[in-house]
Amino acid sequence: MARKRNSFAPSEDQITAAVVAHWKDFGVAGSLVASIPNKRAFGQAGLTPGLPDLLVLSPQLGNLTGYMELKVERGRPSTAQTAMRDLMRERGAPYALTHGRDEPIRQLEAWGAVRPIVRPNERFVAMGKVGGPARAASLTPERRREIGLMGAEAARAGKVGGRERRPPLTPERRKEIARHAVQVRWAKARSRAAE
Repeated sequence: MARKRNSFAPSEDQITAAVVAHWKDFGVAGSLVASIPNKRAFGQAGLTPGLPDLLVLSPQLGNLTGYMELKVERGRPSTAQTAMRDLMRERGAPYALTHGRDEPIRQLEAWGAVRPIVRPNERFVAMGKVGGPARAASLTPERRREIGLMGAEAARAGKVGGRERRPPLTPERRKEIARHAVQVRWAKARSRAAE
């Protein structure tokens, strides 16, 4: 029986393109993420079966070169890729087997090749809105600083995420906003009637 493929899931080529594009947008100075063009290496001259899809250089890795094998969500490495992984680990080279589109980006963050991205649920966890205070306390202070949260002390001081908290709306300001909304609606209605 043939395997059923999710037609909406990205292919390895699409994942590779997305990861390299993410590095181009959010890459750290002095880093490099490059694709190793070695697809379908079946004995052709110069191609080695099992080579990873990406090579990664970053200041955090220092003199080491990281290698990343990209797979679709349910993809499995071939025997040649498994042998290459074992060789890389034996030689002490950073190696990661990642699945889907998000795992490789998290690995690039871990290797210091891209700036960390704030994920919305992380912000809610840190503020204690999701998972409760115990889960919020599980975020390291470094990660809390990265995502711009200083904790309850900052909230009490009137700052959230390093910014000043917006003052509450006064009744006069609320009326002004409502008047403006009515004027905009009337202007739209007039322009539709004129058409």
